[in-house]
Amino acid sequence: MDRIEPARIAEILADSPIWARLALTAANPSLVERAADTMAALIVARLGEPEPPTNDARQMTLPIR
Repeated sequence: MDRIEPARIAEILADSPIWARLALTAANPSLVERAADTMAALIVARLGEPEPPTNDARQMTLPIR
């Protein structure tokens, strides 16, 4: 299993829906629970995706036609 990097989780959280981030601080417990479920589902889904390719100066790029 690949190591889960904190930077990757931070990136996912930063891209998460604003309503869910704000709702985590709400006084309504059911809203906080919905937001936490949404955030957890997003993290699990995004961690299952392949890592985006990185640019490496040592690699040649090939034109796509």
